[in-house]
Amino acid sequence: MFGSHFYHATMRKSVAVFGTLFNDIKVIRKGASGAVLNQVKVPLAYGPKQKFLARLDQETGFDAPMAIKLPRMAFEMTSLELDTNIKQQKMNKIVEDHASDVSKKKTISHYTSYNIGMQLNILAKNQDDGLQIVEQILPYFQPEYTITIKPVDGFDHKQDVPIVLTGVSISDEYEGDFTERRVLTYQLDFTMKMKFYGPTRDQAIIRTINLDFEKQVPAEFFQGLNFSVGANDSASSFTISTTRDTVAPGNIGPANTITETVGVQGVIIPVQVTQPVPNDDTIFIDDASKLGLTNIVTIGSSSFSFPTQKEFLFTATAGQTKFGGFDSSSNPQFDDNGQTLGYTSGAEQVFVNNVRKYVTTDYTRTDVDGASAGSITFNTGLSAGDTVRVTAATPAAIEGISYAANVINININATLAVGDILNVSGNKYFIGDVQQREYNMVRGNTYIFNHPAAHPFRFSTVEDGTHNGGNAYTVGVTTTTTSAQIAPDSNTPDTLYYYCSNHSGMGGKINITG
Repeated sequence: MFGSHFYHATMRKSVAVFGTLFNDIKVIRKGASGAVLNQVKVPLAYGPKQKFLARLDQETGFDAPMAIKLPRMAFEMTSLELDTNIKQQKMNKIVEDHASDVSKKKTISHYTSYNIGMQLNILAKNQDDGLQIVEQILPYFQPEYTITIKPVDGFDHKQDVPIVLTGVSISDEYEGDFTERRVLTYQLDFTMKMKFYGPTRDQAIIRTINLDFEKQVPAEFFQGLNFSVGANDSASSFTISTTRDTVAPGNIGPANTITETVGVQGVIIPVQVTQPVPNDDTIFIDDASKLGLTNIVTIGSSSFSFPTQKEFLFTATAGQTKFGGFDSSSNPQFDDNGQTLGYTSGAEQVFVNNVRKYVTTDYTRTDVDGASAGSITFNTGLSAGDTVRVTAATPAAIEGISYAANVINININATLAVGDILNVSGNKYFIGDVQQREYNMVRGNTYIFNHPAAHPFRFSTVEDGTHNGGNAYTVGVTTTTTSAQIAPDSNTPDTLYYYCSNHSGMGGKINITG
């Protein structure tokens, strides 16, 4: 009913593991002076205590050939029940690499948790022997002692097995006349939390994936992508081969119409300064290819603006909250450069140690004319040496780009060092939620791109089109204020670029095949 035969000897392993815990316990007997008289390793055997008590009863008396030696220990399995406190996911699998076949994995699909009851009995003829044995066991169980095993042969999977001490009891088996032997019994009850594992199987690995993108009604084939790894590749060493299908399979051919929605979103592009800038508006950067005119430029990860208006600097004293304004004698308070703080309402930007602060949340302001005194009052006192900077600056914008030389010109002068990071923010086209997606077309199909009216979607044979010395490509192209349609044919170049005719740096590349 359940399939092929398997046997992991879980019960046998449980008994062996449990017995191993107690197979090296010793009893030491000492004389009145404290000297060791003898040392006995306590024998351990599997079996119920009644078996050994019965033998003790049989092998006593003057004619007994030999008595059973005490102390000794006996253990046995007493119960087996499902552990209802642990519910395994039915889809859980144990998966490991195959030792000899890289195209397969070793798996175990099913396993469940059971509690195995174990009982350890300590038989001794005097209290001191029994107590020595018990005391060598009890401290390790609090109340559980966990061991680690490999439950399934041929697998490296390891399992932690808690062994829980659930109870201890003592009984004195002494009855009869002076010829009867006295037996003290200490009973320790345990629960082993074991897992029982199902059959092992070899499972083939998926080595090839074929994806076809198409619409069923009406039948439109977009493209196919095929991913594969080598027949001898392994999980630790592999190479992925990728191929693209541009010819439709079966009866799905060209002459399809594909409609795309083109979105516009603002993004942040970090660029790095590659040459020192000594108070100039020309900046050499590592890569200008993704930038566009009028993009906003800020400095570094803190995103504070280039100053285009007056800037005020203060160094705080311990607990100081107010900067600028007047003192108790109606004298204006100057900044570190002897300037009187003034700003236009709402145009100020406030930073403490180059971290932006916000009105109401962090400070209140006195709003007056830019030529008059004003003040900034923080909600909590600052620390001695903190730097406060107040400016009514507006962000710098890119006015010119040399893509070939990786040079930008901004609308103000700046002083920058090599390695400084500029955060350039601007709009980018998104097709299918992918920024500046590299788009693939098939000759014979018609492609319609619906776009916002403020960002006309156009085509060119030159990257960034008219913003980079190119012209608009118009062969087979139809445009409206909110859409652009192109039907590539055998005369269409293999590579085109899409761009925004109003803003530079927004577009991407088009590959044309078929």
